[in-house]
Amino acid sequence: MLTNEPNYLRKSHRVDLPLWVQVGDQTYRAHDWSLTGVGIKDFQLPAEADQVFDATLQLPMPDAQLDLRVQLQFKRHHGDIAGFEFYRLGQKARSILRHYIELAVEGQLGNVEDLVAVITAPEVATPIQEALNLSELEEETLVSRFRLRSTLSIVTGLVFLLLLVATLFYNTTYRVAATGIVTGNLRKVSAGVNGLITQLLVHQNQVLQTGQPLLTVRDEQYDKQIAALEQRQQQLQQQLAALENTNQAGKKGILEQLRAFADVRKAELERAQSLYEQRLISFKDLNYIENQYRQAMLNLTRELENTRGSTRASLAEAEASRKALTEVNQRLQELRAKGAERQIPSPTSGTVFNLPVEPGQRVTAGSTVAVIQADRTPFILIRLLNADAIKLQPGMSANVVAPLLNREYQATVDAIGYTAVNSEVSFSQEASLNETLVKLTFNDPGVRLPANLRVKIWIQTFTWPDWPF
Repeated sequence: MLTNEPNYLRKSHRVDLPLWVQVGDQTYRAHDWSLTGVGIKDFQLPAEADQVFDATLQLPMPDAQLDLRVQLQFKRHHGDIAGFEFYRLGQKARSILRHYIELAVEGQLGNVEDLVAVITAPEVATPIQEALNLSELEEETLVSRFRLRSTLSIVTGLVFLLLLVATLFYNTTYRVAATGIVTGNLRKVSAGVNGLITQLLVHQNQVLQTGQPLLTVRDEQYDKQIAALEQRQQQLQQQLAALENTNQAGKKGILEQLRAFADVRKAELERAQSLYEQRLISFKDLNYIENQYRQAMLNLTRELENTRGSTRASLAEAEASRKALTEVNQRLQELRAKGAERQIPSPTSGTVFNLPVEPGQRVTAGSTVAVIQADRTPFILIRLLNADAIKLQPGMSANVVAPLLNREYQATVDAIGYTAVNSEVSFSQEASLNETLVKLTFNDPGVRLPANLRVKIWIQTFTWPDWPF
């Protein structure tokens, strides 16, 4: 056996020098051959693995031909090439083949005497296997291939080392990676009234300003509200007229009668006092007449107080009716100015993100008629398992990559938990779930991203210390 050549993945160096192989009655041209075997193209005989064939190698030379009897052991097929290995090739036959290759490489195949000398030389057993000498061109090619493969091996090693260092750095610094969603910059607009959509005044992706009309809705309660307010207006007017036209004459008549009766009692008291001084009546009669006078004055005073109280109550009630009537008139004026067609304005500046309604559609007061992408800084939400969320704390830095925009941003972990996003989530729900939400805010307040954009998140869970050198 020839010594192995590590620069070639073969046991020995193959050549494509002319060589004919006769197996049975068929003669084949060798595709390539070496000191260990031969490849025959279009081999016709059936062959099984390790099957041995008797063959004759024909080595062409100028004005001569050398036949060498050998045995070939079939190994395998490589496409249309049948690979054979020399079976128990003798040392002399091996020397002949090696010397033939050397003569062919040096261009001295015409020197038949050298080959005959090898054939006639005595066979001496030796453990030394003479290597097949290569030409200077082949040696240069061998060195260049060695350098190329060495360079490739070194570059491959360096790339592997860099990948290993990058993997260790990533696994140490960025232990949490997830896909997040951009949110926080959407605002829903409700109809505010029950009615029918009559007209859309904006379109999808249109830029808006605060207060710009979005659509019109015909208020189905408009006619009912006008009728109810007009009825209330009429009732208040009638009530106010009734209060102002209260029959004060009857009250004045009662007061006049009580005042006249008190005057009569006063005159009787004066005559009684005169008669008492003349000793014509007793003190008892005088006291009785005096009591009658006081009773009349008391009745007159009581009626005066009642009249004043009734007047004050009437004035207060009339004032309340006037105030209510003014409010009703103002409300009627506002409704008639607005009309049945109500314009729904945009509550903020931004872009129309979604218009889920169309003309002729009926909506309620709480129905969403438009979604506005507001012109403000959004935030990012990611969902993590508790096993990953336990590695985080507010204030950690994060890298945000938007593949769609090919942009990278810096963010900070702001809050952890469903409650930080939705205050309606109960504590039991927060504790029972095996996952949670993490809210991240952008470091740059000028960041503007499309709503619901998916982004890649890498959260820096480890901070490398500042080395003193």
